[in-house]
Amino acid sequence: MESKTFPTKKEQERFSFSWNTILVSLAILVAIVAVAAVITLLPSSPLHIEIKDDTLPAVSLDSLSWNTERPDSPDPYLSVGDLPPNVYNKEFERPPKDAFTFRINRTPYLSNGELHDLFAQNGSFNKYDMTVTILLQDGTILYQSGLVSPNQYIHTVPCDVKLEESPCSAAAIVQIYDEDSTEEPLETFTEQLTITQVK
Repeated sequence: MESKTFPTKKEQERFSFSWNTILVSLAILVAIVAVAAVITLLPSSPLHIEIKDDTLPAVSLDSLSWNTERPDSPDPYLSVGDLPPNVYNKEFERPPKDAFTFRINRTPYLSNGELHDLFAQNGSFNKYDMTVTILLQDGTILYQSGLVSPNQYIHTVPCDVKLEESPCSAAAIVQIYDEDSTEEPLETFTEQLTITQVK
């Protein structure tokens, strides 16, 4: 489990990065006044899928494209509240002022026409909506969500793609929008995932 903090480009170009808040006493105190994202990466799928190859190449987004416009409606596969306790039983800690906090599982899996155990969660303290796009290196979009509001998450979604190789690398694109956003997101964050095809 690790947390990352990123300021938005909108308010601050330079940023502070912390791998472990326990070591904060060893770090130089830096005031961060920009919007930040605190990301909690869930350690593994509840199915405990073993990923034998941990050297899969990261997905490069340089030549890939996806929708950046704010959706008109909520995602149809939303759940409300905390993640199930058997998945992750720690509550969100209150983030710094103006921070954006989300969680996502790094090892979702495909089975029976669905992408399972995504657990993409918008933190309850947030003031921004978010979207999640999951895509492969060849540009194939496994899922592109509608709006996910604070205190909501996406667990399982339809996906009729079958992987040519399993496991394979994928990227999660998380975009955040304020109420006035109609075109470009306020900020975009990316996380690398490993997806397995389960028969």
